[in-house]
This record gives sequence, structure tokens and C-alpha cells, in this order.
Amino acid sequence: MKIKLYSKFRGKTTIKDIFNQEKCYIAGRVINVDGIFVTIEDETGIITLECGYHDLRYLDIAAFELRSNNKKVEVKQIYLLTRNKNDSPLNNRWQKSVIDRGKRETLLKRENIIQNVREYFLNEGFTEINTPYLVYAPSSEETLQPFKVNTSNDKPMYLTMSPEYNLKRYLTAGFERIFQIAHSFRNEEYDNLHNPEFLNLEWYRAFADYTDIMDDLSLLLPNFTYFASDSSVIRYRGKSIDFSEIEKISIKDLFYDDFHEELESLDKIDDFKTVISKKNINTDNLNSWNDLFYAWIVKNEPYLGLNKPCLIYDYPRSCAALARLKDDNNFYAERFELYIGGIEIANAYSELNNPEEQSARLTEELKIHKDIPFNRDFQKALEIGMPPSGGIAFGLDRFIMILLGKNSIHEVMPLSIEDLKDEINTSPR
Repeated sequence: MKIKLYSKFRGKTTIKDIFNQEKCYIAGRVINVDGIFVTIEDETGIITLECGYHDLRYLDIAAFELRSNNKKVEVKQIYLLTRNKNDSPLNNRWQKSVIDRGKRETLLKRENIIQNVREYFLNEGFTEINTPYLVYAPSSEETLQPFKVNTSNDKPMYLTMSPEYNLKRYLTAGFERIFQIAHSFRNEEYDNLHNPEFLNLEWYRAFADYTDIMDDLSLLLPNFTYFASDSSVIRYRGKSIDFSEIEKISIKDLFYDDFHEELESLDKIDDFKTVISKKNINTDNLNSWNDLFYAWIVKNEPYLGLNKPCLIYDYPRSCAALARLKDDNNFYAERFELYIGGIEIANAYSELNNPEEQSARLTEELKIHKDIPFNRDFQKALEIGMPPSGGIAFGLDRFIMILLGKNSIHEVMPLSIEDLKDEINTSPR
């Protein structure tokens, strides 16, 4: 017998509510068949029904007309809606979520966290701006590569590695508090902390600097933990991380604590290599000052933010192409990174708004990425005049991973690159 879905299921009852009604319809997936007993699951719960004769199979989707009386449920009619015709194993994460309620709950928590993040910024008076992902001149970073897209236009385009250039133009246009929850793209290998496409939260304040962004974090981080827990303390990898306060350490002090040397005195590459080699850092294939610096940072990362979020601030100017230099020491720039549980979560600046200086820095950086064009419209935004501003790029996938106690961002992503491989994979894994 066919069922008229819209007329029958406009008032479909969830499994958790069937005992509140004498007559109802439920629908869900068959997760177990044991003779006349069939176990059904919907998004609210699981129930086992005595069905008598039936031809239901594992993972079919079916509807049931029920009568309930004195906590007893009687099946009056069964309607097969969708037959499971797959006979191969369920391999990747989304496939396993068909039969694993915990995986579905993880994705539901992820979406709830993202929605709460959005509502937080809207309630704080920020304007959400959705900027394009496909551009002619993406932002460039020394160690990162964008995805190049061939189009029907006369020039190639790129997927954005960050919405930064786009959002800063709106600072110039007069928007003073803006944010975007953006998909960002980097042409890189994937591992537990990296996926070529990831979710990035960026926000910017006009008439502000990086200390104002630090203040933002001190307020929002405890709030964000409550999206996943009833406490400001999160357990992660065997450690209790208290989000109610933030530790702050300057790059200058961190380096001195490690080596009893002043970082700014090591302007010669050979001298820098000699010093950091004391920490068993392999420098054989490191040929630039920045490569040596980041090798030292990476060595320290696993120990940062283990008990409370940690801000490492004031990076060398050569490692902060879009940041304002410090007034009292131009060796350093007003940039910081946020670490939680030994993992980099965010990168923030006092935004550089001097058009001549920005042009010179980007021109130098684009010598590494020779195929990426100079973004002249972003440059014009600075020439028109962008107000002093602070901004941050905050990795939502990594943050959600920590909040939910997972070891890989792929566990909290709806479809990671590992899952997408099955679109073309014809052999069972």
C-alpha cells in the first residue's frame, strides 16, 4: 500500500513523543531486525516494535501507524518508504553516521556551535558580511599556496585562503564592526589539523588594535565553551583547560626563556642556526631567517595553552606582512597567535593601513608567488584610507574539535577530503 506522505506525515510524531498520543505515525530507519521485532531510529530516539509478519530489512526506511495504550504500543500498519539496496560496507564518516548516532550528534553539536557563534557576534553589534570565495587576486602568505581556477574569463581566478582582503575593503567603506564565517581554501596536504577546505571565523574592529582583539577573546572564549559544555573548563587530551583566563607571552620573552639570547640580535642566518640548534632543531634544509623562526615556533607549539588559552604576541616584522609595526621597536610587529591545547587556533594583527608600506611588503612577498597578481583594489582601499583596525582569523574547525574532545578536525567536519575521495573511489576500502 502506498502512503500519501504529505497528508499522512504533516503531523508525523517523533519517537520520543509516541506515548503522548493514542494514534500516531512515526517514520525512521531500521537499525535492527530480529524476527518479528524491528528496531527503528529517528532523530529523537530509538524504539523496538513487535511487527508480526513483515518484509523489512536492515537500513530500510519505513513508516508505522501506531496505537498506544497504557505504555504499550501496537503496530497497525507498516509502510516501506525506501528500500536499502546497498550491499557494501559503510566506510567513510558520513556513511558511518547512518548507523552511528554519536557521529550524527557530533555534527549536530558542530552546527549548533557555529550558529551560537554567529548569534554572539550579531548580539554584540557586528555586521555579518558574506564576501566572495572566487577572486582574481587572493591574499598571499609566504608558506601557503592558493587553488588556481581556470574559468571562461580571460584571466585565471583563485579560491580565497582568507576573506581578509575583501573584509578590509568594507572597513574603508565605513563598516566599523564586521565578521564572516567563511570557507577558506589552501592547496596543501591534509592531516589531523589540516583540510584543503576549512571553516574560518574572521572579525574586524575599526578604531582598534590587536589589544582590543585580545579583549574580545577574553570575553568570548568562556562564552564559546558553554556552547558545548556547562563549564568554562574543557578536558582535552588528558588536560583541563580553563577558558576563563588567557596567558600572554611575548615572542621576545619566549625566545629569551629558551636560549637566554635576544632574538633581534640574531639577524645573521648562521648565528640564528647555531642558537636554535641547541634545542635539537634540525636546520639542515632551512635557508631563510623566517624558516628558522617558524621551526623554533613549531618546536614550542605542543607546550602552549595546555592549561589555559595562550597568546604569543609581537612577531618579527618579517613574519607579519599585513601587521602594523610596534612604535617602540620596529623589529617586531603587532601580531599574535592563539594556542589552545598545544594547537594554533587563531592569528591576529593590528592591521597595517599605510598604503606605501603595505605595497612594498606585498611586492616583496609576491616575489615568492610570482603567478599571483597584486591586488590593486585592496591597495586602493588603503589609499582611500582604512581606519586603524584590529582583526583576527579564527579556525573554527580546530576550535570545535577541542570543544568536543576530538583528535582530528575530520571528526567534526560534515564532509572532509577523506570522505570526498569516495566520490571517485570504486574499490572497497
